[in-house]
Amino acid sequence: MSRHILILIIMLSGLIIGQVTSPSIQTDQEWKEYTSIQKIELVSLSNYLYENKLYDQAILSFFQYIYRYPGDSLEPLAYYYIGRCYEESFQPQLAIEYYEKIRANSLSDAKLNQLAEYRLGISEILINNDTEVNDLTVGEIDPYLLTLRGIVDFRAMRWSDARQSFQAAEASFNDTYYSKLLREMYEYIDHAVLLSGKKRWITLLSSVFPGGGWVYLDDYNSAIGTFVGVAIPLIYTFTTVDLTTASLRYEYAYKTIIPANRGYSEKVDLPNEVNSNTLSSIQYDMLSISLGTYLGSVFASYSHVNEANRITVEEYIGTKITKAWLDDIFLNLEPDFSIY
Repeated sequence: MSRHILILIIMLSGLIIGQVTSPSIQTDQEWKEYTSIQKIELVSLSNYLYENKLYDQAILSFFQYIYRYPGDSLEPLAYYYIGRCYEESFQPQLAIEYYEKIRANSLSDAKLNQLAEYRLGISEILINNDTEVNDLTVGEIDPYLLTLRGIVDFRAMRWSDARQSFQAAEASFNDTYYSKLLREMYEYIDHAVLLSGKKRWITLLSSVFPGGGWVYLDDYNSAIGTFVGVAIPLIYTFTTVDLTTASLRYEYAYKTIIPANRGYSEKVDLPNEVNSNTLSSIQYDMLSISLGTYLGSVFASYSHVNEANRITVEEYIGTKITKAWLDDIFLNLEPDFSIY
């Protein structure tokens, strides 16, 4: 009898324990499912905002993911996309900070590190920090890094080195898509070489006309300034009225002076011919200024040829190295920000 009672007590105890613990197990499972759903929704929201170019909101969403799930395997990817959002928002300096975080993060895999390195190089190019790009790409054979190095050489006007870098990248890619993009660069290099070919002797010949040398160098402001600086003193020097003394200068024969003041008498003897062939000291000064401006302009334009070539080429290169072109090169390299 006592044996049956003991068995019954054990069974009832198990049932009671089961009733107490079951809700706890069930609640824990439901919580895990709930948090998992939240995580998936946050990932989806972040992707949606980024893909629709809502970069400010996307940054907040990626930061929220990092805050909610610290140390998660997707944390390096969240940093990557924060950097991409800043880059697309034209804040490459901030983007660089997050690409550097990825490279320093132990959770980052080799592929993500490589992508961060690419984007780091692009961001450095966007802020004209060619020294960093040069250090990043020196000795590399990766076609993407070779492309970045070619851009640095192109901007430094190292035409041969730039062409070699682009050719090495094209051979490594071995793809018509990349070949088309890189061959554009060959054309840009050839055109830049022509733009840098202004000659000093042509500048000197062009300077026969006041400001002509500056026109040849495409510096139209200096050309206008030179022309005005030469022309106005000349006009003043050879004008028919001396404004400093308010006296008339005569260059035509047989002019008769008739005074305008009172007390005019016809008995006053006046010369039949008045000629003024002399220049005042001020007029000599004006002539000297005009001549000095002209000669100074000739010398300045002649000396400015190399600088003008550099400025012209830099402006041209700036129109060809664009973020759009870089994005075309690095197309389809974005990693998936996904739980699965």
